[in-house]
Amino acid sequence: RAAARLGLRVVQVVERAPPRLRAGVERVLEVGPLRAARVDPRAFGSEKPAAVLALTEAAVLPAARLRDALDLSCGDATVAEHATDKLQMKQAVRRAGVACAPMVAGDGRIRGRELAQRLGLPFHLKPRLGSGGRGRRVVADSDALDFTLEEGWIAEGHIHGEEMSVEAIVHGGRVLFVNFTRYEEPGWANIVPAPIERPVAQELEALLQRVLAALGVADGFVHMEVFLGSRHAVFGELAWRPPGGRIMELIELAYGFDPWELWQASACGVPVETPGPARRFAGVRVFHPGAGLLRSVEGAEAVRRIPGLVSFRLRVGPGDRIAPRAGVGQDVGYAIFVGEDPAAVARAIEASKRCLRFELA
Repeated sequence: RAAARLGLRVVQVVERAPPRLRAGVERVLEVGPLRAARVDPRAFGSEKPAAVLALTEAAVLPAARLRDALDLSCGDATVAEHATDKLQMKQAVRRAGVACAPMVAGDGRIRGRELAQRLGLPFHLKPRLGSGGRGRRVVADSDALDFTLEEGWIAEGHIHGEEMSVEAIVHGGRVLFVNFTRYEEPGWANIVPAPIERPVAQELEALLQRVLAALGVADGFVHMEVFLGSRHAVFGELAWRPPGGRIMELIELAYGFDPWELWQASACGVPVETPGPARRFAGVRVFHPGAGLLRSVEGAEAVRRIPGLVSFRLRVGPGDRIAPRAGVGQDVGYAIFVGEDPAAVARAIEASKRCLRFELA
């Protein structure tokens, strides 16, 4: 829809072609598993695309390869490897002097007890590739150290501080838009923009610039997770793509512009006005009751009566079987609220959490 408003035509590159074209999509290229995909530039015919944009984590590297093949950039595939592989990412930012958690790379030999000695308890286990917290776990107990850290995994020390994120649209090394997101309840609830003091915002903007330079990211949409400690901000991770967690919807509600449109316009060289400061606050609470057979769900009408509600969706009902929540991007519904101050939005989010009750077999 954003592309249509800008007069742009869309070719969708996907693992598996959908049964019918989405509105606004001119055609579809089916390429199989995205991480291994190498799209032949000749598939576009004589007309060269203006931009190649990755909408998901799995699409970041193949999209960068395609930009290089189409001569839309130089070296984006190398940048994408640093932006998707957590080991390469942390090594690059650490070389640039950016503060981040201590880390150990898995090699199939390092034991859990050695990790505890080097990193302390608790520490975090993460796959080098992936997003949304999939596969991550926290090791907090000395009785849970009987394992080996395999290749393809990293272990990180725990960072004490408030977790939040920074979203930005960058073009030619210049930041066109920046937002700070408060993780009201990490993995479950977000508020945009985060209510932070100007000195903290300036520190985060400076940290963003250092991380972008360290990774070589000069264009695109970025989502950077950070931890606000007692003295300074600590880098968590960066995703070279739009954020999940309904943050894009919250940005539109809070700032009054469509971030999808600004991102596409900047990538394609379409003149567009850069947005001003946020006009209000917006927040979301996602719902997931856990795995099982849903017997009943109550409280939906109560959620609809909460002041500030602008959108409420529930995609399950009695009799539905719900899969486990493998990552923060999975949910069975959500409620979005707006308000003139973040405290009001936070109260609405908490009220929706109390109102909605799931019973599982």
